[in-house]
Amino acid sequence: MKIKLLTIIVLIFTLNNFVALTAIYSKEIKQKSINPLVISDLLMGGTINNIWVDNDKMSKMIKGGEVYQVYDFSKYLGYGKGSKIEIEESAGAQWIEIKTKGKKIDDYIAIGGKWNIYPRKITQQSLNDNNCKNIVKEVLQKNGLKNVKIILKQNYSVDIDGDGSEEVFITASNIDYNDLKTEIVKNTYSIIILRKIINNKAENIVLQKSIYADNKSFEEGCSTIYKIDYIADLNNDGVMEVVAEDKYYEGMGYTVIEIKGDKVKEALSNGWGL
Repeated sequence: MKIKLLTIIVLIFTLNNFVALTAIYSKEIKQKSINPLVISDLLMGGTINNIWVDNDKMSKMIKGGEVYQVYDFSKYLGYGKGSKIEIEESAGAQWIEIKTKGKKIDDYIAIGGKWNIYPRKITQQSLNDNNCKNIVKEVLQKNGLKNVKIILKQNYSVDIDGDGSEEVFITASNIDYNDLKTEIVKNTYSIIILRKIINNKAENIVLQKSIYADNKSFEEGCSTIYKIDYIADLNNDGVMEVVAEDKYYEGMGYTVIEIKGDKVKEALSNGWGL
């Protein structure tokens, strides 16, 4: 009887230790789910266990030699290895060079994870769509800008959350991307709008905007132009985020915008400038 009791005690002790060790091991495995996000060599931050972390926190975890999955706007390009982080103090940026198939790519998005960042197809739509132009016109008028020519720059449709209903992303601007001024020019604009069905009703949500009704000097600010660089699932939750690029005189950056239902938030942001 004593032997049986001792055997049971030993088994219980062994089982408890096994459970404890398994929990520790599982925690260690979970902690290793570190996925940096790099856009055209700029470290944006990334995710740890699918939770967003900024570039400063992520930079402390990158040693160099990490493997990344590399994409352009619509397709997978292959895997690449990243360099150690190079910090450029003057521009306030952290850079990682990633080569795919031994070659350097200029425009790309790369993640440390292995999921497909494009779970659903992105469709490019007409830049002459009058419905989209009217949406832009309405938003501009609400922001005090009237009687300006509506110029669509981007028009994409994609089901970002897999609910069977496609969202529409519209970029419009009358600011010259390649000739940004040091001052703000009257009656200029750059805007990104999301058209989304919420509670069976189409809603227009402004994701980024620069709307200038008056002239302003360089001391008061400078023109900023926006465009969509990527629409992709960047934290492996099945919902696609928007990467918006902003460019201004002697500087630029990227913002990862997370969209959940009618809630929109800035998940990550980084950039450089003089």
